[in-house]
Amino acid sequence: MSNYNVDDELANIIRGSQASAQANTPAAPTAPTIMFAHPNADGAKLFSEVFGFKPKQYVDFPVKVFAPTDWDAQIRGRIPTPDPDYHFNPDVLERVAYGLFVGGAMLLWGATGTGKTSALKEVFALLSIPYFRISCDEQQESSAFLGTNSVVAENGVGVTKHSHSDLTLACTYGGGIVVDEAFRSPTLLTIQAVLEDKPTLALQDATGAERSLVPPKGKFWIALTDNTAGNGGSSDKYLTQPQDLSTLDRIRTTIEVPYLPVNVECELLDAKFPELARGDIKQMVQVANLIRDAHVNGNMEATMSVRGVLAWAEDTRNCNHDLAKGLRSCYYDKLSDVDKTIVKNIYHQVTNDVIGAD
Repeated sequence: MSNYNVDDELANIIRGSQASAQANTPAAPTAPTIMFAHPNADGAKLFSEVFGFKPKQYVDFPVKVFAPTDWDAQIRGRIPTPDPDYHFNPDVLERVAYGLFVGGAMLLWGATGTGKTSALKEVFALLSIPYFRISCDEQQESSAFLGTNSVVAENGVGVTKHSHSDLTLACTYGGGIVVDEAFRSPTLLTIQAVLEDKPTLALQDATGAERSLVPPKGKFWIALTDNTAGNGGSSDKYLTQPQDLSTLDRIRTTIEVPYLPVNVECELLDAKFPELARGDIKQMVQVANLIRDAHVNGNMEATMSVRGVLAWAEDTRNCNHDLAKGLRSCYYDKLSDVDKTIVKNIYHQVTNDVIGAD
């Protein structure tokens, strides 16, 4: 029987063939020199060099780190500034970086507030990739993706010109485009060709512009985010629609994004607000996770995102380290009466204290 190993086969595909040992001379055990045959490996560093740990799911794959001068001056201002206190979920970071390496469309899905968009933005910041974003809704028109025609004055004469959308900018100059709440859009089929392995964008009604855009090879990425994986979800708390299979089939990499692990979220709060007591931070994260559980289980309309916990921490600091007053300041007072009752009970369960009226 053959000793075929799937992991070895995958490694060979990504790494490229290694030089074979001499026929009669056993090779000395040495650290392998990884030679990547993949076109996206040119001029790249290994994941472990860029992010400081080896990937758990994949072989150590290449990650391209750009310089601002690698991009057209028109879009250099779109390169985000890295947040020195940002804490990644390591699994999500690894899979997003792998999605950038292999190319093709990505989908990040998960409950509200898990940090899908912020994870993408922070990866683009670390790799110096211009960041574009389109937020979708149920009334969205195709112009949100394709841009618009408008009349502008040139030498005293009205001229019809095409104005860029974030997507057409990214397709023209390169960069990373994030389509937020993608499955709420009724016009997502408009950009199916952008989700292909060789993306293009047709601008049928554009005036004074290229009618067909081909993004620069190796410098364009598109990622969708949503609360479901395109199946419409199992409850009515998200306004997403089931997607056409032809759309879902074009998505190369799908990543379910959970809330941050407890230890990672505690470290994030500790880094951002070192003046807060560690015990208070642990209680805040515990309250947040119980609220999230209530939301996911359909018992609460609201949830608490990572940014919500950060706001609570900031307001707690500014309320003389009073957790209850901090929570009321940024979160509690915007809840429905039903959600307020649940949060009161959760808060008391965790802290043995009450959220007062004052």
